[in-house]
Amino acid sequence: MNGIYFSAIGGQRNAQIIPKFEPTGSTVSDIFKLSFDSTRGTIESPRSVLTPLFLARGISTSASVSFDESLAAFLRTQNQRGGYRYDLVVADLKNQVGKTIESTGLGFSRPIVVGEDVLVREIFEDRYVIKRLNKFGAMLEPLFDISDASIEALEPFNLKVDTGSR
Repeated sequence: MNGIYFSAIGGQRNAQIIPKFEPTGSTVSDIFKLSFDSTRGTIESPRSVLTPLFLARGISTSASVSFDESLAAFLRTQNQRGGYRYDLVVADLKNQVGKTIESTGLGFSRPIVVGEDVLVREIFEDRYVIKRLNKFGAMLEPLFDISDASIEALEPFNLKVDTGSR
């Protein structure tokens, strides 16, 4: 990985590195990147004000980027009647192609990129559904449907996560 991706909101200081957040703009992002030298383990200090990444119509936030920086997933929201709803945006950074998946519920939680998959939790009034989208897939695949009743009936289990060769 050549960068550290993070969310931040800038203030009104004189020598700021993060630009002032303008929530009323039509395209706003609180996602930034700092250069990272993995061999030396150092982060370069920015020389000027950072430029927001993943600008999409609305507000972009909560990015997750694959280790090889080829795939990104983040949340995008637009002010709607009754508040905000967070939709999922998945972007192929090598080919500059992306897609927005609108939530059928209240919104999505912060996504995470694992290999070539994006894992996200969709939030509904009465449950959560953990879903997976493969980089090459067309739609989200439900993995777990979690409600109060399913949690109460769940037996304890061990979960093993394979992190590959990293």
